[in-house]
Amino acid sequence: FNTQGVNILTNVFFGVTANAARGVANQAEGIIKQFVSNFTTAINPQIMKSYASGNLDYTYSLVCRGAKFSYFLMLLFAVPFIFETETIMTIWLKTYPPEAPLFLRLSMIGALFDMLGNSTTNAAWATGNIKRYYLYVASIRCLVFPLSWIAFTLGCPAFTSYIIIAIIYLIVVFVKPWILNGLMNFPQMVFLREVIFKVIVVTAVSAILPYLFYAFMPDTLIWHLILICVSGLSACASVYLLGLTSSERHTINETILDKLSKLAKNV
Repeated sequence: FNTQGVNILTNVFFGVTANAARGVANQAEGIIKQFVSNFTTAINPQIMKSYASGNLDYTYSLVCRGAKFSYFLMLLFAVPFIFETETIMTIWLKTYPPEAPLFLRLSMIGALFDMLGNSTTNAAWATGNIKRYYLYVASIRCLVFPLSWIAFTLGCPAFTSYIIIAIIYLIVVFVKPWILNGLMNFPQMVFLREVIFKVIVVTAVSAILPYLFYAFMPDTLIWHLILICVSGLSACASVYLLGLTSSERHTINETILDKLSKLAKNV
């Protein structure tokens, strides 16, 4: 419904060009989401194991950490892509459909919301009682197709489907912890405080410096490339300083130092 179904609707209402732009945006989004998912896969068995052993506090902590890390990893890609979509797509494809940059920007926003729900899904799997979880979540997510159909019928532009996706995925972000609360007494307020509040702060701060560069820099290739670097560094700094706890920063520092030490020995 949310991918091929909306692709068919886009093709019917707006033609091949708009559908090709969707294809480019979906491909880029899929590659990035797969890359992020590969990095966060390691936390899934820990959620299962901690729930099976009855350590619910640790399970809650892992769910929050997994949601936060998935979002932050996605943010590292989303900030440069949102500010410099045209430059990145020119480097990647050279030529692309005219609507593709807008589609990709909006798809990045929807993907950020989607990443927040990865670990809550794994927690639902851990309970073994997934009927209610998938009934609610899938029903809400499937609304993207009929709402897009209605929007297109009313004359809304092709990018409206991405706005609908982002809104639906944002709703699901809050529905998932509510369902988990019924399955394992999951603390929803902790999720709001430790995940939602932090990702809002980090996202806002990470966008400030790139926006200033975007608004005032000259329109040259070298400055666009500088903005890509600035966007990535701004996101990294915001995540590290504002999004992570002191223990998480300590763990990351130790991991980086260990990798550098091993690299130095090999050299």
